[in-house]
Amino acid sequence: MPELPDRPDIDQLRRQARELLRAASDGEPRALTRLRAVSERTTLSAAQLAIAREYRCPSWLALSAEVRRRRRLLESAGSASRAGDRGNPLAATADRWSFGGGIAIDTSAGMLMPEVVIAGSGHAVLDGSLLPAGDGKQASGPRRPAPGLPFARLMPWRARATRRERRRRADSAIATLRSLASPADVTVSDDQGARYALYPEGMSGKHGSSSEAVQPLSVRLGIDPAPAKDVRWLQVQSQQGAATRLLRSARPVVRVGQLAPVTTSPAERELPEHALGPGAPDEVQRPDSPRRHLDIGAALPPIDGVVLQVDTLVGRPDGWRLYLRAIPGWWNYSEDGHRKRNPVSVQAEDDRGGIYLSTFDGSTGYRGREELALRFRPRIDPLATALRLTCSGASEEIVVELGLIPDDAD
Repeated sequence: MPELPDRPDIDQLRRQARELLRAASDGEPRALTRLRAVSERTTLSAAQLAIAREYRCPSWLALSAEVRRRRRLLESAGSASRAGDRGNPLAATADRWSFGGGIAIDTSAGMLMPEVVIAGSGHAVLDGSLLPAGDGKQASGPRRPAPGLPFARLMPWRARATRRERRRRADSAIATLRSLASPADVTVSDDQGARYALYPEGMSGKHGSSSEAVQPLSVRLGIDPAPAKDVRWLQVQSQQGAATRLLRSARPVVRVGQLAPVTTSPAERELPEHALGPGAPDEVQRPDSPRRHLDIGAALPPIDGVVLQVDTLVGRPDGWRLYLRAIPGWWNYSEDGHRKRNPVSVQAEDDRGGIYLSTFDGSTGYRGREELALRFRPRIDPLATALRLTCSGASEEIVVELGLIPDDAD
């Protein structure tokens, strides 16, 4: 069977279909054989289907979609090579740097745990968690209906109360995030005497009512301006005087392998997920790991049409997080837009045989690329010295090996 060219052209494929139809209409035996392999009719749609099947696509629509996908990928790669140092996401392997290793500090908004600051060309964010401060109020709760009040009359009131509660929680979450980003609450400075402004970028998690147990929230704060590459540490300090320093991340030894055919079936790739499900013994018994934060900077060749760059690894109390970028994106959507799947999966194992399960942990889209995080559990084995990341698509995969060097190494 023929292979699609490196730069496929849908107009050229249409011409091939018309030429096949013309040859079949003239009675050419080979053209008739190709056409009869997919249809008994001598029509343009049958010729297009024959061309699509010869290029290993189930339909002409699927072939057109594959051509568009490859053209978008080529355009993205071309933009990356032209952009140079102008902030294009995959222009270089070292255009992301990070700071980590901080501890929790008390703020007026609650207990803030600044996990990592990831900086790039013109943009930087602080990712962390916040345990909101309780206000000490007791929730009054919905009033009980008087005896004999029909249940049907109670339901609209409950629906209104639920909507009010959702609005109250949303307003409370926004106020908390704005308070946290206020210079009157938290300030950021560096070893060179520069000071930085914070601004809200996002928050996730349940901001519960005063009658519920307070749960940590995931927070993301923008940092302006982005810390320079030669900054050695950032200090986050609250108005209460509590402070923590985030140190510049080390860069480990990284080796990117060659693209190879996928060696395991989808069912086999799902086995670790069942083995490390919630409550698995390994999750409970694994000891604490060093608070690693590493700048990986590994640009990978396209995997089934998706270009990945693995940027940063950050240890967390419940596991670890991997920051990546994907072009054109991390998700593939169905034609109706209602279903999506990630075309690339990432598995991890250490040099002691430990297996780590990944789950999607949020993303943000930026003009032709997607910045995302994957959360892995359990915590990294403290005796492990290397990690092996296997990035697998539907038909091809690549292995990234990285050393787990100490945070304080140069």
